[in-house]
Amino acid sequence: MTIFPIYEDALELRNVTEGMFPFYIGVHTIAGYPVHHHEFAEIGLVLKGNLTTHVNGNKYAFQPGTLFVLLPHQIHDFSADTDSSLELVCCMFDIGILTDALLESDLSALLLRIGDDIRPYVHLEGEVLQTIQNIFLDIHREFASWELGRNSYLRAKLVEAIMLFIRANTTTKHTIAPRAAEKRKDTWKLIQYVNTHYMQDNVTLELLSSMFHVSVPYISRSFKELVGQSFLSYLHALRIRRAASLLASTEMTVSDIAAEVGFESFRTFSRVFKELKGVTPSDFRQTVGGRH
Repeated sequence: MTIFPIYEDALELRNVTEGMFPFYIGVHTIAGYPVHHHEFAEIGLVLKGNLTTHVNGNKYAFQPGTLFVLLPHQIHDFSADTDSSLELVCCMFDIGILTDALLESDLSALLLRIGDDIRPYVHLEGEVLQTIQNIFLDIHREFASWELGRNSYLRAKLVEAIMLFIRANTTTKHTIAPRAAEKRKDTWKLIQYVNTHYMQDNVTLELLSSMFHVSVPYISRSFKELVGQSFLSYLHALRIRRAASLLASTEMTVSDIAAEVGFESFRTFSRVFKELKGVTPSDFRQTVGGRH
């Protein structure tokens, strides 16, 4: 039987419906969780148990004190290393919350690289671990209340947690290189839209120009300045990253994967995949030992 990653409407499953602040926090005790993805971002902390997870086809070991961040549609799973259960505190949120918080361009650029050249986790201990535990405790208390300014408080604490993750992650220590700090936050909304909708085959410069009321040349310049790549290169990188994860973690055919990640042409998919990964999709699947 073919294995497909589960699409989870993460917030609706937790009764966060349209019109409500797109945010959720909860503590969950689980034995594991199958391969899945969701359109919302996630930040969480392992409270109990050792687990193995796969994010975008890469295998990681998490333990108590591991803080992790997952971006929209990054394919992942959780499995306990023993028969004991896992305890996690997880925040699910619309990534637009961070844009609305007026994040500086260097932080936004780093955020969107998590899962690529920035690893999606960091192990914390001592005072830093206590700090993130207190942040999650504050978030949990505020989420359960309806005090004045509740949403602003949740947003501020979320930014604090993201900042702690980035500062504690050794892979970001020497990578902060601000680009075009004067760019409007609307530009980041555009880039984040691509990060959430890149699987749709109609994501084009012309569509973005119409949606965000800016010119095609402006969008092209913005991608170069803010993420260091052309629009098409950035779009292809997102799609191939997802394709590699599907090849490693599912039994989907290569042609189904090409369509799933947004390529109208299988030939184009194969060419771009080999350009970025150095091997064909089929050879990649054999190399990583994916299901086939």
